[in-house]
Amino acid sequence: METRTYQISGRKEDLDILEKALRHIEYLGNIGASRNILIRIDGDGVGRINVKDGNGNKLSDERFNIVQSIEKTVIVGTYDIG
Repeated sequence: METRTYQISGRKEDLDILEKALRHIEYLGNIGASRNILIRIDGDGVGRINVKDGNGNKLSDERFNIVQSIEKTVIVGTYDIG
């Protein structure tokens, strides 16, 4: 197992939601259940979560794949950030 450390900053309420989603992911892994987790980001600019690596460096600006897959339809958690 690999461990990574990140610095995440944002509004308290958004960080609380992110922590809840991470706990949900951990729980599903512990019980061995395969499920989808939906994290919805409101793009109005309010949330503004920032993530840096353990050394305080901004993460790569590489573009992420925005193609959405609807093959798996079971969603067990929805987490609204922003």
